[in-house]
Amino acid sequence: MASIIDELSELARLPDADLPLERMAALISADHQAKTTADDVSQAFNLLAASFEVHFSVRADPFRLTRFIHELEGFKGNAENYYAPENSYIDRVLATRRGIPISLALVHLCLAERLGLKAWGINFPGHVLVGYEALDAAVIDPFSGRQLSHADCQTLLKQNLGPRHPLTDQHLEAASPRALLLRLIENLKQHFWRKRDWNAVERSLRLQRTLTPSAPQWSLQTASVKEMRGDLEAAQQIYRSIIETTSDQELKAAAMKRLTAMGASKSTLH
Repeated sequence: MASIIDELSELARLPDADLPLERMAALISADHQAKTTADDVSQAFNLLAASFEVHFSVRADPFRLTRFIHELEGFKGNAENYYAPENSYIDRVLATRRGIPISLALVHLCLAERLGLKAWGINFPGHVLVGYEALDAAVIDPFSGRQLSHADCQTLLKQNLGPRHPLTDQHLEAASPRALLLRLIENLKQHFWRKRDWNAVERSLRLQRTLTPSAPQWSLQTASVKEMRGDLEAAQQIYRSIIETTSDQELKAAAMKRLTAMGASKSTLH
């Protein structure tokens, strides 16, 4: 049987549009929780879709689906314990009906796909949103279940970034499944980093590298974790590799700065 990382690695080779968002989100949860399986998650979504069809005998639309998710099934944002890792594990979100914008957006997207609705995630600053083809310019806030107008999105943007940031079309562009999965993992990684749970941070970085193997920032962050754990030799080795191989001048400068701070001789930095 293939390992979780092996399966994710195989799936990650697919074009962005073909990535199975639901299965990959389930595998990410399973990588952090041994008791989780992707098949269990699939079955839970199957049951939800069947329940929707019992409640509504007419064709699905964004309004009925949003009402079903947030009113009938009780999914809502976990404002009381927002940063808990369980809010990013899709199996736990399905079990508790609590989550954060990215994981609740996944509930919308996975159910929409089963029910024949065209929907997409939006990597809005600080708050993932959901777009539906039938909503025209409006979007859904999966944290609250509210429909947001263009003016509502402008207000949300100002709340997240400040009053000097005008809303543009780019803020409401559809995000690829890969981008949504990376954001899901990033939320987990940031939680574990704050808790100084370096094993979990490295596990999250491994997942991010699996999805985007050529992205050089994961190596820099891995080196930082090694340094924080006291594995200075490993950290220095990674920093030197970044300096020698990356064409990203900002990352190269950051690696050189860390090596210098660790006491490396400037004469050895090229």
